[in-house]
Amino acid sequence: MEWPLRRLVIAIVFLFLSINNLNNQLLLLDDQPTNTKNKLTSEMWHLLPLPERAWERMLFGIFTYDNTNEFDLRKAARETHLNYYKYYSENADSIHGEGDNIRADTICSLQDLLTNSTLARDAESCRIVYTFVTGGGIGNEYLKRHAKTILRDDKDNNNALAFKTRCLYDDPDCGGQDINKWVLSNPQVNISESMASELQEYDDITFLSIPENHELGKTDTWFTYLAILTSQHPELQIGFVGKCDSDNLIRWPIYLDWIERTQKDAIAKYQYIYGGFMVNKYICSGKTWGKVCTKPEFIAERFAPGAFVYISTPLAHHVFMNGTTLERKREVWIIGEDLQLGNMVYSDPNITDNEMDDNGKLYIMDHRRGGNNVNFHPLKTYDDIRNKWYELYPDQH
Repeated sequence: MEWPLRRLVIAIVFLFLSINNLNNQLLLLDDQPTNTKNKLTSEMWHLLPLPERAWERMLFGIFTYDNTNEFDLRKAARETHLNYYKYYSENADSIHGEGDNIRADTICSLQDLLTNSTLARDAESCRIVYTFVTGGGIGNEYLKRHAKTILRDDKDNNNALAFKTRCLYDDPDCGGQDINKWVLSNPQVNISESMASELQEYDDITFLSIPENHELGKTDTWFTYLAILTSQHPELQIGFVGKCDSDNLIRWPIYLDWIERTQKDAIAKYQYIYGGFMVNKYICSGKTWGKVCTKPEFIAERFAPGAFVYISTPLAHHVFMNGTTLERKREVWIIGEDLQLGNMVYSDPNITDNEMDDNGKLYIMDHRRGGNNVNFHPLKTYDDIRNKWYELYPDQH
């Protein structure tokens, strides 16, 4: 055998053995119980080529907390809009054509994506990724019930409470760049019996390492965690990160169809994207909105209410990580989680929706432009969500 040919054969054999060894590692990882399974390391992922996806994933945190009604809302979400694709996939034979070409794993939990390498690497799985999000750090009832009072009293101290409620990238009082310090495997506070039983049955709740709060920085902490997560794990191919409210019903097929029909070209063109049901500054400065946008601290041109809001992953990396300084992130603080996200989006003056330069242009995916029927909010109880769902999809009654 000629020497070049021999070298080629040796190289092929070596490559085959390396891939086989890696596959064995991945299979061993998948065989572990969910609660002990380690996340894939970047080194393991990078040894395999990434699948070519027709669209990048969208990751949403559904904001919730430990209370009886919230327990019911989570239950209703799992039974309705989070179960849409699974229902039609499993009942394809009995539904006239509705289940054709519908994948049960179109919607999956973040926990499944992180722990199941086969699912994560599938080119068509998990277009929508979700997790319920709540604070799990030590706080108190006063914090949860009197957030605005605390903010008003503590405004000059930049929310420097005895317990950190707003964690920022590289903040020495938080997790810094260590992603494992941003979330908790178990809450550090007492939880209800209903949530304890829920945790035994489902693996779809993320506990942030801050105390539960509504207006003191939960949104910033969540988006910072997502920015770090997607930065360290590009192999997950997550193109958008966002949040939803728990009293919300989302028509995912309508939403994804709207994206395909009207937003696909823009998503391919622009890296900085802000999406949701947009409210321009001149509108929210009026009486109808309580003049919330007249506050001098509000620097954004617009904001999207938190019932359903998202930004592109490159924008999250820029404004929540290295594109703005820690000092700048602290400067743009404003009371109101939805206004605060708007401030963070506009925190870098070099990113604007008034410039013609595509590289620095902020593209607005405004649901008012044909996408305003993708979600219903607020639906305050379990029955509200189920009844609305039956109205939309009577075959699921």
